[in-house]
Parts: sequence; C-alpha cells; structure tokens
Amino acid sequence: MTPFVIGAVQSDFARHLAREGKEIADLVGELVDGVLEDAQIDAADVGTIHVGNAFGQLFTGQGQLGAMPATMRPALWGIPAARHEAACASGSIAIIAAMAELAAGHYDVALVLGVEQERNVSGDDAARFLGAAAWVGHEGDGVRFMWPHMFSKIGDVYAERWGLDHAQPARDRGQGIRECAHERTCPDADVERRGHRGRSQSDRLWPASSLRLRAADRRRRCDRARVAEVCRDLGGQARP
Repeated sequence: MTPFVIGAVQSDFARHLAREGKEIADLVGELVDGVLEDAQIDAADVGTIHVGNAFGQLFTGQGQLGAMPATMRPALWGIPAARHEAACASGSIAIIAAMAELAAGHYDVALVLGVEQERNVSGDDAARFLGAAAWVGHEGDGVRFMWPHMFSKIGDVYAERWGLDHAQPARDRGQGIRECAHERTCPDADVERRGHRGRSQSDRLWPASSLRLRAADRRRRCDRARVAEVCRDLGGQARP
C-alpha cells in the first residue's frame, strides 16, 4: 500500500492565540477547513481522525483532543478519532497510526493533525509543563529548564563514549545555520520574526545557555499546527 498526502496546511507559527482571543479549538477548526479545501474533498470523505498533541491538558486544561475536530466542525461527527501523545514525536505517531489503518484497508482517507498551544502561560509555567516529558520525580529534580538539562546530559554521555571538543559543536552549529536557512523559505516558520541568530558560528553570537547547549540550539515555544489528509492507493484513483 502506497499512501498519498492529498492535502496539507500549516498555521503561522508566529501567532499568539490568547492575544487574538482564541484557543486551541479555533486553530483546529481553521486548519480542518484549510486542509479539506487543499485536498479538494468533503468532510464526508474522511474515514478516521488522528490528533497528535503532547501537552494540551497541561497548557489548556483541555483533554480528549481527538474529539476536537468534530466539536468544531460537526460534519465530522461519528468519525473514529484519537489523540496521540509522544512528546515531540506526537504528530509523527499520529501519522504512523493513520497509515496503519489505511494499510489494513479499514479506511480510504485519514485526517491527521499535530497541534499545540503553548504561549498562553508564563515562561516558568511553560518550563514546568514541558518538563513533564522527563521522568517526574526521578530526572532533573530541582532543574528549572528540563529540556536543555536533559539534552545536555545526552551530550555528556556522548562525550564519555566518543569524546567531544570545541570544534565539534562548531560543526553542529554549522548544521543549525543550514537548517535555519531552510526554515526561512517557509513563510510560516517564524524564524525571521524571532530574530533567530543563526548566521554566525562565533562564540559571541552563540552564547552558552545551559551546560553544553547554546541559546541558538533551542526554539521558542509557540502556538502551532500542521494538518494533512492521507489517502491510500485505490488502484490509481488517488492523487500523488
């Protein structure tokens, strides 16, 4: 079975939903409309819905996000739906689950969303919520910024096994610069509007932020969503 992405949309990562007077449900509704239009299909063509979301209940108090597409767009009522949580891989797991259903022949078209709202709380609260991806009570006890701490510990293990020197991070930052340049080709990536300093490898412009990490190694939290319509191959009927 060869799956096809027949439609896809992405929100503007620079948006601040709370300042717009909106919430995560509004973002879901907007992008459902956008992807149906992009795929040139009707809601009735969707057979299954998968929503990837890592921290929704912590940031918004809203659970059961798998039901949110149908809540915002009643034309999707009655369609099987589920939410998938796998930290940064939540959206990818949602895609994998949808593809498994398509491969099994259960459905012909899947609606897959990856959505987060993270800018509606203070920085300290956001850091605490995001820290829930670690083993709470066992990892990083007392650490304020869990993610830089944990990734720095991975660097420690790497250094112990294979060694790290000052030149190696410079090469890694070179890769980061290339990634930033690629992101600038996407109008909704929000790299330019953040003033991301990815143009120089000098230590002056890449200050250390936590242990082995530097400030430019991280991304700011944002309200964001990507949505895709995935279709299984129906003997040449699907559009690649």
